[in-house]
Amino acid sequence: MFKKGTDYRMYIWGDFHTHTNFSHGKSTVFENAAWAVQRGLCALAITDHGPASYWVGIGSVEKLRSIRREVERARRLFPGLTVYLGVEANIIDRDGTIDIPDSALKDLDLLLVGLHPRIRPRSWRSGLHLLLKNPFSRYRLSSRSKARLWNTEALLSAIERYPVDIITHPGYGFSVDTEALAKSAANAGTLLEVNAGHLKRTWRYVLKAARAGGVFVINSDAHRAERVGALNEAWRLARDLGLDERRIFNVAATGEEIRRRNAMIAARCRRKDSGKRILLGDIMPKN
Repeated sequence: MFKKGTDYRMYIWGDFHTHTNFSHGKSTVFENAAWAVQRGLCALAITDHGPASYWVGIGSVEKLRSIRREVERARRLFPGLTVYLGVEANIIDRDGTIDIPDSALKDLDLLLVGLHPRIRPRSWRSGLHLLLKNPFSRYRLSSRSKARLWNTEALLSAIERYPVDIITHPGYGFSVDTEALAKSAANAGTLLEVNAGHLKRTWRYVLKAARAGGVFVINSDAHRAERVGALNEAWRLARDLGLDERRIFNVAATGEEIRRRNAMIAARCRRKDSGKRILLGDIMPKN
């Protein structure tokens, strides 16, 4: 988070994409929370990989209960930090199906969704697209176009089917129609991530998405505790690209605005009714 006295008047107040040793992170929930506090953050999300990730996922959705207990413990130990339980779900089919069942979604505070290369697909046909066509699409223009279409359709379908708060690292490793994704996500209230761990390969996507009306969140994608909240470089890039701070969810100028957004997430998490879920993008100021 930027301190007073720098050239920046806005503050990054939360990191909504971090991993722990429940998947392939190197640190515990407690350690991630401790670093978030040290960096001056007000909010932190624990978002380990869904079970379809080979070798690095949580294994089964039942493990979310164990993560929840650690999240609740961190909340008690760090009362000035709001800790949320989320998951970085994998898309496992062209129709946007993710590897988290509907029965488990209601127990999550946040839902992040992304395309990943090393996953267990829903079917052999889905595996053909995800695991074979994407890697080989760089060598043939026709294959590249088909892969781009499939990837885009999968993301748009996921946004339509699920209460997706954040699309993780779009533009990294999978070719996507950025304009179509940005428009669909903005309409749904879904945020697009500016991923601090993949800046060199995603800045072009940020520019295209911004021009198409995308709404963003800057996250670390931390896999070890000391990277939690390490967002200054990503924030500088966003400013250099001319990104409007009012379209970045976890950037705010006043403590009042930070408290308002954080309180709205917390209130949403307490809701048990089956009504339409308010997504993070819906919490953004309308101006």
